[in-house]
Amino acid sequence: MGGFGSGSGERLDARDTTADFRSINVRLWAKQRLLKRGSRFIHTWLLNNVEIGSMMVFIESDRCRMRYQHSRLGIVETSVVLDQNACHFGGARKYFRCPSCGTQRVILYCFGGGFACRQCMGLNYPSTRQSHGERAAHMVERLQMRLGGDPGVFEGVPGRPRWMRHRTYERHVARIESLTQRCLREAESRFGREALATLIR
Repeated sequence: MGGFGSGSGERLDARDTTADFRSINVRLWAKQRLLKRGSRFIHTWLLNNVEIGSMMVFIESDRCRMRYQHSRLGIVETSVVLDQNACHFGGARKYFRCPSCGTQRVILYCFGGGFACRQCMGLNYPSTRQSHGERAAHMVERLQMRLGGDPGVFEGVPGRPRWMRHRTYERHVARIESLTQRCLREAESRFGREALATLIR
């Protein structure tokens, strides 16, 4: 298994975000049908499509056991309890139970010798490192892709998908235009009007 202990996942401070730590997502495992009792699989973490670590996962009746190699601690074996809540229209929704605080969580983060939730590890979301303009640009790109277009502040507003109501589309257009103006104002204040004009051409 890929080694832990170098880079992200070891240092905790006020600037750390969820993007700095390897994570496990119970909904993703459920969607991939990996949570059946007796299942075993290798979970791999990627960074820019390059493997940065992996671990063996064993699914038991009420928990998942995990084993991985840590560069400082050696072989680490830990487990996380699996919970589920019944849905109103049948079926059940899966959760991890955080080993630290005992609450139900969808995502847990690795801190070297085990896993814990975002709140227990004191992690922020990556967006807290972004400026208002950067967050606006990210939201513009998400809306553009929702409309079936190419992401990018200078890509404009995609046409209305056939399946989308006119009122919904108009709301998205207004939102894209408002957020784009916010991005442009910040870009102008950072780089100046002439530089911004060069980017828009």
